[in-house]
This record gives sequence, C-alpha cells and structure tokens, in this order.
Amino acid sequence: MNKEKLDEWGYPIHPEMNFLKPEGDFETRIALIIAFSLIVIGIII
Repeated sequence: MNKEKLDEWGYPIHPEMNFLKPEGDFETRIALIIAFSLIVIGIII
C-alpha cells in the first residue's frame, strides 16, 4: 500500500488540491469576475 504524504497536522496532501499554487482554469476566473461584477452592480443600483 502506498504511503501518503502528510502535512504538519497529519492530513494527507493531495497534489490536485494544492492551495499554495492555485492554478484556476480560465472559465472559473471569468465566472468569478461575472459573479462579483453582478453583486457589486446590484449593491450600487
């Protein structure tokens, strides 16, 4: 059985969920920009 790498708290480290190097895809960034823009416009109007 493979031994998983653990962080300093003992939780397994998953390479696809590395928050130190976020590599979000382009579609996610566009969706977030649109969502936050609509929220700000809704607050202003």
